[in-house]
Amino acid sequence: MSFAEDVKNELCQFKTEDAWASKVEASCLLRMGGSILLGMQGRVGVRLVTANNAVARRVLGIIKEQYDLPTSVLVRKGLNLRKKNMYTLTVEPTEQSRLALEELQLWPVDAMIPDEWLKDMESRRAFLRGAFLGCGSVNKPQSDYHLEFMTTKENFANQIIRVLKMFRL
Repeated sequence: MSFAEDVKNELCQFKTEDAWASKVEASCLLRMGGSILLGMQGRVGVRLVTANNAVARRVLGIIKEQYDLPTSVLVRKGLNLRKKNMYTLTVEPTEQSRLALEELQLWPVDAMIPDEWLKDMESRRAFLRGAFLGCGSVNKPQSDYHLEFMTTKENFANQIIRVLKMFRL
């Protein structure tokens, strides 16, 4: 297991009692690692594919706890050399899931996470935790300091930079 996977597993064990912070985390995680599913009659869902079981369980738990949406999980044995399982979490396109995705600022697709979501430290931590769990990586401190977030959305990348600067990172 890589150092980044160890860090993600540890982050997934973090318990938060703050429902709002959980929503911020889910929004960032799905924004970074999820794909929007379009259904008929304006219904919208989301799919997350990850090789990390803890990340799949974390986002599934938040979705179930906060929204009680119809979800499915598919586990596929990896075909690459490492033969890691791939976990596909799907929130089926429904009217209820569209409303949840709107609340999470994931729909419409160009929606941004509002700055007022990041007023307190707990929400900022949840934001970075979700972004990292979605598509972050980190090297062992003994080798070289390197933290990375990969996104195709420049405005979201700039938002991550602003939040990192709030922590002087």
